[in-house]
Amino acid sequence: MGGIGKILTGSPTVVTPATTVHGAVEAMAKNRTGACVVVDDGRLVGLFTERDVMNKVVLKQRDPAKTSVGDVCTTGLITASPDTPEHTALRTMIDNHIRHLPVLDENGGLVGMLSLRKLLQHRVGELSAQLESLHAFITADALGG
Repeated sequence: MGGIGKILTGSPTVVTPATTVHGAVEAMAKNRTGACVVVDDGRLVGLFTERDVMNKVVLKQRDPAKTSVGDVCTTGLITASPDTPEHTALRTMIDNHIRHLPVLDENGGLVGMLSLRKLLQHRVGELSAQLESLHAFITADALGG
């Protein structure tokens, strides 16, 4: 396994702290993602997820059109770097019960966001390729075999 930087594709959904919950949910729906990064002045300040919508907005009966993402996003984030090994990222996500891991460069700039789904899909693809290779080796009709 290599670093998670090779798995990152596309750009994460980005909102500002002033974006309304409704606006963030629209952006997440449009981009077919379960989370968006909250960036202020080019700096990552939070993560807004489906869980935040459920636990901090719906359960608290807050108005999504009037509630800002900055008031309900998750802060104090766990992050990774592009060269974080895949197994380390997976263990971090499992141990901390998180499904999205912001990836930052050495200067703290946002590089992308790794989802648990994308990480597992990548790993399953690698394992499938290894299995096919082993199957081909075992079933090969070689000289003397």
